[in-house]
Amino acid sequence: MEYSRIQKIIYWLKCKKHFPEIQQPFQYSEQQTGSIMILLPDTDIAFDFSELILNQASSEIKDKMVFLVKESLAKFYSERLQKYSRLYSYKDIDSLALPNEWFIEEIKKENYQNMIDLNITFSAFSSFLVRACDSEVRMGFNYDNSKKYYNVILDKNYQKDLNEKYLSFLDQTKDDTHKAVNHLNDRVLIVDGLNTFIRSFAVNPSINDDGLH
Repeated sequence: MEYSRIQKIIYWLKCKKHFPEIQQPFQYSEQQTGSIMILLPDTDIAFDFSELILNQASSEIKDKMVFLVKESLAKFYSERLQKYSRLYSYKDIDSLALPNEWFIEEIKKENYQNMIDLNITFSAFSSFLVRACDSEVRMGFNYDNSKKYYNVILDKNYQKDLNEKYLSFLDQTKDDTHKAVNHLNDRVLIVDGLNTFIRSFAVNPSINDDGLH
């Protein structure tokens, strides 16, 4: 879908509203921890892929897994998958093919820890929804500007074969409980360079007039 100039401006304003520049701390309840929303593509591969996931995923993963399925396509999926599905319709999509404001807020309230977009080509609806919800893991395939929407990028080769390797993306999901970051120094990485300094000084022990190496 090609946007007109005015539509591009509207899209930019919507991005500015929903795409946070400052990362907020992740907080998940016990029920939300490890939760996964999978956004299925509107193509035939979605039927095979959804069944493959259900066959291979453990019962613990399935208990916290939800498939986002377009309402008009729901009848083509198996009864088993429909138990794990969450439906959306054209009413949830605006004139730019993006999710409506109320739909974004609904998904945000459900607070998924992992959101996975399985559209191998750009989907305005799915990519925008994943980014706007700002879950800890935002996973999608590699295409132009994919890093704008996802923080875990999948190789497109995943869609070449439907086999167990195809499910390895589930290994990249999170299922741990996060504590709120309440202080500036709550999450600090300390890099110890003393060993490097000692080796460098042993090779070249010269110092300047101030006694610095």
